[in-house]
Amino acid sequence: MVGENSVIGQIRKFLTQETEVTPLQQKLETIARDIGKFGLVSAVFILLILIVRFLIDRGVTKTWDEGEKYTNLINYVIIAITVVVVAIPEGLPLSVTLSLAYSVKKMMTDKNLVRRLQATETMGGANNICSDKTGTLTQNKMNLTNFWNERLVEINPYEQKPLSDSFPAKHHDIMRQALACNSSATLVPYVGSKTEIALLEFLQSRSEDYEALRSQYITSNSTKFPFSSQRKRMSIILENVENGLHTKRRMHIKGASEIVLESCSHFHSFEEDRIVPITATMREKIEDEITGMANKALRTICIAYKEISGDEDLTTKDDKNVYEIEKSNFILLGVLGIRDILRKEVKDAVKQCHKAGIKVRMVTGDNKITARAIALECGIIAPNDSDSIVMTGPEFIELTGGVVCKKCQTKECDCARDKATAKKKGKDLRVDTIANAAAFDKIYKNLDVLARSRPEDKYALVTGLMERGAVVAVTGDGTNDAPALKKADVGFAMNSGTDVAKEAADIVLMDDNFASIVKAAMWGRNIYDNIRKFLQFQLTVNVVAVMITVISSAILKEEILNAVQLLWVNLIMDTLASLALATEPPTEALLDRKPHNRDDYIISRVNSYIKSVYLTIF
Repeated sequence: MVGENSVIGQIRKFLTQETEVTPLQQKLETIARDIGKFGLVSAVFILLILIVRFLIDRGVTKTWDEGEKYTNLINYVIIAITVVVVAIPEGLPLSVTLSLAYSVKKMMTDKNLVRRLQATETMGGANNICSDKTGTLTQNKMNLTNFWNERLVEINPYEQKPLSDSFPAKHHDIMRQALACNSSATLVPYVGSKTEIALLEFLQSRSEDYEALRSQYITSNSTKFPFSSQRKRMSIILENVENGLHTKRRMHIKGASEIVLESCSHFHSFEEDRIVPITATMREKIEDEITGMANKALRTICIAYKEISGDEDLTTKDDKNVYEIEKSNFILLGVLGIRDILRKEVKDAVKQCHKAGIKVRMVTGDNKITARAIALECGIIAPNDSDSIVMTGPEFIELTGGVVCKKCQTKECDCARDKATAKKKGKDLRVDTIANAAAFDKIYKNLDVLARSRPEDKYALVTGLMERGAVVAVTGDGTNDAPALKKADVGFAMNSGTDVAKEAADIVLMDDNFASIVKAAMWGRNIYDNIRKFLQFQLTVNVVAVMITVISSAILKEEILNAVQLLWVNLIMDTLASLALATEPPTEALLDRKPHNRDDYIISRVNSYIKSVYLTIF
């Protein structure tokens, strides 16, 4: 498939979707509209008072000088215009921009590279964080620590030991092939997934040359079936594998433990050096071992192989791009346990988020048991929380129906994803929504972990949360994460991530650290408070100026301060004074309160009440 029908083409569609209006823009538009109404109503009110007084004065004195009449009326209109000018805080855009720019510069010291100014304030209202696990909650330093084949072997990845300490010598060749050849990673340069790199580093620590092994076993005719988030497995067919006196073709497979185990019909026992059928009892035992590793927060991977003749069908595959040859008759070699150590500051950061009223959700490719164990370890799930929900991405999509077009109620439709295309081609603008809203509403409040997640699962979760008024921050590092990063109110890309992910994100985490997200939330709340302080300061001056103008106009029939003087107060005196408020630094006390809601009025509850009374009267 090419163009729009390719995977990259589908991702590009999401990246061209209409940019959401930020909560700050919504709030400033609301208050600007209300201030405008206040100034307009006040101006009309003053103009009516002046005209009525003019008529009464002229009626009492019986003087109707034509020139004076028109001069006075023009002066009254000028006074009314002056009141409108006074009411509007002209320095607000400048103050907001200065506050955002100052914070962006300071956030660099906290390892937050801000690509879009408004994201800094938006993060202050974030009440949901959908975080990756690998590299964000953990150190992204994978180590092979356990291997199971009838018995569990603990491996110290930092010790230089012979390979026979981990595997029987007569099985070295098949293990070398499984770990070195069925891999796309390299150590020089350091390229590939952290899981594959962990396996190569293990071989290197056992004095094994993985490049020599690849040269020995991989030829130009070797067929590779690469890993993807949808397939959850990778395979390779080796052409020149010796089996006794004959050269055979051998297929190795590696991937998610439950998926690879399902494709295995036999087990290669290292203890007895024989291949035995996997019975129901043995399968249950293997699953228990996988569960035991997962409960220790280990990522579990199964490796398996099978001998093939060369006549097999290598082209037929299902809708998930899994080839038929990968689905059955494999011989299980064992289960690998890989640990990614938790960042030491994550527990405190997650605890701080909970204290600040921010819901942290983990979105990971690990299985449910491993994901739950890690979520418990870092504090996303409380130890005795019986209401916490952990589900896989496919389960989530099956339950909620995934994302559909709000108008067409289909996953794929002809609606445009941006206004420019919609106008040019005469199409409707697409708005994404969750297909089964009732099912989503039942689970989303307690959904803490989304395991075995795919990019479309993360995008659906973000869409559903934003539909319900949540301000959502998302982390991601891959090209497939770009749609969710673009959709979220604030997208955090990892510095180690792809260029596409960084382009779609609002902020780049220079240290790939979850704690840096918490610092971004603190800066966001500080910006919001600074803008509120400026507005309170500016509006106090403006309301006083309007009242003085109203009173002086009613009594003296002229303004005390003319339009130029009032503009000077608004643009120069108020703006310079507000700089002190706009550049106040944040404190950790900002995280001791709940985040402001998307629909909160920007000033305060008292002013919101006054606003509602004002709108009711006028």
